[in-house]
Amino acid sequence: SVTVIGRGAFSGCSNLKTVKLSKNVQRLDARAFASCNKLSELEIPKSVTYIDDTAFLYLNYGSLTLRCDAGSYAETWAKEHGFKYVINVNLSDYVFKTLDDTTCALVGYTGSDAELTLPTRDADGRQVIAIGESVFAGNLTITSVTIPEGMTTIGGETFKNCANLAELNLPDSLTTLGKNAVWGTALTRIVIPSGVTVLPESAIAHCANLTYAYVGSNVTTIADGNFTDCPNIVLYCVKGSAAEAYAKAHGIACVAQTDASLFTYSDLSSDTCSITGYTGTEGDISLPTTSPDGKRVIGIGWNAFYGNQTLTSVEIPGSIEQIEAYAFANCPNL
Repeated sequence: SVTVIGRGAFSGCSNLKTVKLSKNVQRLDARAFASCNKLSELEIPKSVTYIDDTAFLYLNYGSLTLRCDAGSYAETWAKEHGFKYVINVNLSDYVFKTLDDTTCALVGYTGSDAELTLPTRDADGRQVIAIGESVFAGNLTITSVTIPEGMTTIGGETFKNCANLAELNLPDSLTTLGKNAVWGTALTRIVIPSGVTVLPESAIAHCANLTYAYVGSNVTTIADGNFTDCPNIVLYCVKGSAAEAYAKAHGIACVAQTDASLFTYSDLSSDTCSITGYTGTEGDISLPTTSPDGKRVIGIGWNAFYGNQTLTSVEIPGSIEQIEAYAFANCPNL
């Protein structure tokens, strides 16, 4: 049986899309999957104890997802190298409801894990697109939940009174967040994805530890009760947006900045990035602290604003750690 994926073994296989390695594989050597430009998912077993730094050379980090087991070498490697990854899920811990031939909803959880990555499919291969109401309500065990891409709906009271839930990662695909969905948790930060347009009543409330929330211009309606009893909250939003108006009307601390979607980014790690460009036309801008996909902005890249004729004023937030060479060179009106 195969134990090593050797140097350049699949290099240049440009039509390779998904790979599942056998449970005997122990090593991925140099350039094993280099230039596999269509490779979107690779499942790596617990048996793997070495992955060369160039194993995925010339691949777009954002297009490849590594599927691995919790606590495995592959998970650690993915985190250290800034690759997207998902944790294999025990489907027997979940209850599903069929919606149609190809989709389903997650409607129950019977497991006892503290850190969860929710399943993308049920045992019959149907895609999970929704979480039903109150699925995790009152669960005091869970501390971290990652909701995978493809999920569009989080039902009402889904995470209500999950008092130890400190981390909730929402997917870009999310469009609906239910009433009281994130109520009474231990979250310290939350980023509302760009597909969500409405925050219903008390969707995010009674989270005493919440200090950071990003709500973009995509959210056009915010019902009363949101951010109630979040005494330490600072709401980051877009200038002139519904979120800024809501914050001012309800006495919530607010930082209004230029729309994060007007900037381009380069990933530095799995949760940080650098600004590499600006596509907007405003002259007076405030750099975002978070990218549209929720990564913390900690740098301004080489040539990011080089030669910009429009800029007159730039506010750089305290989260920025590095400004690279020529970032604002030849900006004559700045």
